[in-house]
Amino acid sequence: MAEQAITCAEVPGFVVNRVLNSGVSEIWREQEEKGLSIKLIDEGVGAAKVTPMGPYFLVNLLGLDTVLHVAEHLAESYGPERFYVPKGMQKLVSQGKLGAKTGGDGFYNPQGEPNLEGDGEPDVAALVELLSPRWVVPMHYRTSAINFLEPVDAFLAKYKPGQIVRFDRPEFDTDDPRMSAAAPVVVLPAVPAAA
Repeated sequence: MAEQAITCAEVPGFVVNRVLNSGVSEIWREQEEKGLSIKLIDEGVGAAKVTPMGPYFLVNLLGLDTVLHVAEHLAESYGPERFYVPKGMQKLVSQGKLGAKTGGDGFYNPQGEPNLEGDGEPDVAALVELLSPRWVVPMHYRTSAINFLEPVDAFLAKYKPGQIVRFDRPEFDTDDPRMSAAAPVVVLPAVPAAA
C-alpha cells in the first residue's frame, strides 16, 4: 500500500502518538476516576467503530510497557493535564504484566478477564466523543502511486461549505480564528513528493 508522507517537526510523540494518546488518555482518566469496567469500555468503544478495537484490548496487543513509555514521555513533555498516565497501567507493568508479548497477561488475564479494578457502567457516547477528532484533515490526495482513493472533492461533498476551512500552505495553526467546531474539516494543499 502506498503512503503519502506528511512533514512534522521533531517534537515529542510526532503525529500519530500525539493524536492517539490525546483521546485514549482521557479514557484512561475516566476509567480510573470513575472506576469504570475496562471490559465494558472496550465493548462499547469497539462497537461504536470509532477505533478498530477497544483501547484496553489494543494496548494489550501493543504492549503495556511500550504504551506506558509513550504516555509518560508525552505527559512529561506536555503536562499531565493534557496527557494522562494511568496508574493501573503503571502497576501492571511493574508486575510484569505487559499484554500479549508476555503470554496475554496485561489489562486482561489469559482467560479474558480484566486485571484492573472497576465495574462501573461507562457512558459510551461520552467516551466516543473523547476519541472523536475536533478536525478532520483529509488525506485523499491522489498521486501516481496512490490512485485508488477518491478525489478529495468527493469526500468534501459530504460537508456543508461552512464546515470546510482551506489553507494555502501545507500547515495550519489550531489557534487560527477560522478553526472552530462549526468548521471541522481542514483542507491543505498537496505537497509534491520528494524526489
